Amino acid sequence: TKKVKPANQPLYVESTTVEGKKVYTYRLRYQTEKGTNADQLVFYDVLDNGTTAKPSAWKGTLQSIDISAIEGKQSAGKDGGTLSPVIYYATTIPTQEQFDVDNGSIWSTTKPQDMNQVKAIAIDCRKVIKGTTDTNFVLEKGASLSVFVHLVAPTDPAFNEKTAVNACTIKTRTFSGTEATASDIV
Repeated sequence: TKKVKPANQPLYVESTTVEGKKVYTYRLRYQTEKGTNADQLVFYDVLDNGTTAKPSAWKGTLQSIDISAIEGKQSAGKDGGTLSPVIYYATTIPTQEQFDVDNGSIWSTTKPQDMNQVKAIAIDCRKVIKGTTDTNFVLEKGASLSVFVHLVAPTDPAFNEKTAVNACTIKTRTFSGTEATASDIV
């Protein structure tokens, strides 16, 4: 799910109003069902760039991404370990087919100098660290992950009363056992 709040409001909601040059935050959240685990989880957020069905009338500027709530989360996988999320940036608007952080022509872990260039972000939650070994992160049954994306609203008065549309996609694989099988797909 994706919800938003301006800096001066305590609760995340479906939509809100933000004054120019003020910070607002999107909360991206994924929760497993009570009977399923999940792995191969990646959050994708096309920042205020609208969707094919609904364009965005304005765009905020990425300020920061807060992954502190998920860093070090214990994996429910048989190998254990703690989540080691990786942030990716895209300076072009990716298509649905380009939602693949392993595609280096779109996604980079290098944060751009000019945050106005960032069109989309991804938070890769696929791996854990256990000693010197990387293994798959497994989100346990009924558990959730939340990340926070902070943006700054534009100051141009032409954007007053306009709507920003922000699309979020979460790719994951769910399964009921202790680990995914070959028939479980992302």
